[in-house]
Order: sequence, then C-alpha cells, then structure tokens
Amino acid sequence: MCVGIDQPSSRLVLLQDIDKKSEDLALSMSLIRRFPSMALSDKMQDTHVYVFQRWVLDYVSAHPEIVSLQEDLLPLLARAQSQPHLLEKNGIDRYLPASTAQRIDEYDTGVQFGQHEQADHSDSTKSDSLEVFVYVRRGGIIGRANEIPRYCDLNSVVARISTGARTDGSAILAQQTQVGAESMVGASTQLRERCSVKRSVVGAHCNIGKDVKIVNSVIMDHVTIGDGVKLESCIVCKLASVGNNAQLKGCEVGPRVAVPDDSSFKNTPVTEDSDLLDDGMNTEFR
Repeated sequence: MCVGIDQPSSRLVLLQDIDKKSEDLALSMSLIRRFPSMALSDKMQDTHVYVFQRWVLDYVSAHPEIVSLQEDLLPLLARAQSQPHLLEKNGIDRYLPASTAQRIDEYDTGVQFGQHEQADHSDSTKSDSLEVFVYVRRGGIIGRANEIPRYCDLNSVVARISTGARTDGSAILAQQTQVGAESMVGASTQLRERCSVKRSVVGAHCNIGKDVKIVNSVIMDHVTIGDGVKLESCIVCKLASVGNNAQLKGCEVGPRVAVPDDSSFKNTPVTEDSDLLDDGMNTEFR
C-alpha cells in the first residue's frame, strides 16, 4: 500500500495499492498540482484507528458497497481532495455539512460568472470542502491487537524493551518464584511460592497463588489466581478470579468473572454469560 501525505498540512492525499513487481507508480496530474509537497511511502502500516465526522458514517450506512474503510472509503475520500468532481459523482456532496456545501455552491456560481480568474486556485477552494488528515507515529510501538495472541505478543514486546523496573518495588515475590526477563509485575502484587511468570505482564494489586505457571499472558489489575493454575496465551481482565488448579489456554477471561476450581478451557472467551462456566470442570483441555 502506497501512502501519500501532504507535508505542510498532514493531509492524507493518496492511499493506493501498488504492484510489488513494478517500480512504476501512476499519479494523476491533478494530485501533483494540488499537493506539490506530497511525500510517498510504502513502509507505513495502518493501525485501523479512524475518527470520522457524523456525515461520513451516514454516507457509509447509505452505501452498502463500502465494505472496507481501508480499501473502499479512505482511498475515495483521499482522491476527492484533488479531484473535486468525485464529490458529486459519488454522492458525497449530499452528505457534507451545510456550511461546506454552501462553499461548493459559491464556487460553482463564481465559475459561471467568471469570478475565479485562476483555475488552480478555484479547484483548491472546492477540494478543501473535504479534508482527510493523518497522524504519523514516529518511534514507540504501534500494533494491531485484533487477536489474543497478538495482544499478548505486543505486551511482551513492551515488557522486553521497557527501560523501567521489571518488578515494581512494592510487589512481593515469595521464595522460589521466577519472573522472566521479558515479564513485568505491577505495584502491590503478590506472587506466592514456586510461581513462574514467562513472557507475561501481571498488573497491579493481583494475588497469585502457589505453583502457578503464567506463560505469554496478560493479567490485568486486581486479579486473583488460585493455587496450581496454568495460564498460557490468556488475557485475564480486571477484577476476575481463577480458581485452584484451573487450566486455560488461548482464553480471554472477562472482567469480574469467576472461573471455577479444576476447570479447563481452551481457545474460548470466558464471560459472565458463558454457558461454559456451568460445565467448565468437564471441558476437555489438551
């Protein structure tokens, strides 16, 4: 994906698929004239975080052919900034706020009566009725955590590169408890005897029992975990509790959920409304 950004204004002016086998990129003259200070890059990654005005959501709702914001909507809005005729062609002008639509009408009237002497200037006036901005994060870490393993991996990366203390000074670690170099333990958390924490993040004010093994997981604040629990690639949300000897792999435990003793779950969300809580002791775990 090639991204074009107007450097003076930080406007997103191009979002276009590119052929990896070709070194050529076709750009319209209207785009080049409108945004001569455009910078191009094929190294950026979309974080899938978008902020829209209400009229954009109304437009999407009225056009079911738009199935992807990244592939359908954003490229269109970006092109319309340098090709104003797309506003009318795609019906976008009908959804623009009243003040914006009025500016377009004034532009059209001015053209009819010859009030715009320079075509380039008038084109920019009309295209400014729609503005698409982009924020480029430089440095730090940004990733898409749309799956449990990816969310756990991102937390692991943050823990690995963090320059702060791996274990907060107020945390209490009992004898024979091991916290790996790529893990973090929050404030006032207590880990009892023979706990093992590897590639995981444990939040603040948690109470972790004896003989607990936590691998590639995220334990949020105020969580209670009983003795003998095994967690792998899990997310345990705030104020949840996991009973003694429970085994969970690839699970998300919802906030305030109490997982029963001796229960086993694999690759499933565990929430307050989950029927699995009723028969968790019989759920097969491999």
